[in-house]
Amino acid sequence: MSGIGSGPDSLLREILKKHGMDGGRDVVVLPVGSGTGRYFALQAGSVDAAMLSVPANLLAQDAGLRELVSFLNEEWIELQGTVNVTEQLMASDPALVEKFVRATLKGFIQFRDLRSQTIAVLTRFLKTKEETTARIYDLMRPSLT
Repeated sequence: MSGIGSGPDSLLREILKKHGMDGGRDVVVLPVGSGTGRYFALQAGSVDAAMLSVPANLLAQDAGLRELVSFLNEEWIELQGTVNVTEQLMASDPALVEKFVRATLKGFIQFRDLRSQTIAVLTRFLKTKEETTARIYDLMRPSLT
């Protein structure tokens, strides 16, 4: 996971507890870094297991590594992404803040509901092949509320 106390660290400790283990006692938990760095540590044998997110989890699947747990199938959701604003902007231009929130929500709904258009945009943004992006989208889609 990226760091002790991070969202992924909390999820890992909860899943370990669910299966009767304690992170730190039964399992050594190391902050290895973020993104594909954890995949490369796993591939190099520096760690025995790693929490992977897209696209690193797809790289691991393609390399024949076994997925032990998918947090998409567990009862926990890691909420990420917030909209923060200063009190000053709220006071000086509440209409701008409202427009921003509305536009963000519209974008989220389109991302969730328009698969082919979203995959096209994500392919350009992630700089991945379209089939890889489609796999990423399909993995993410059930968690989009």
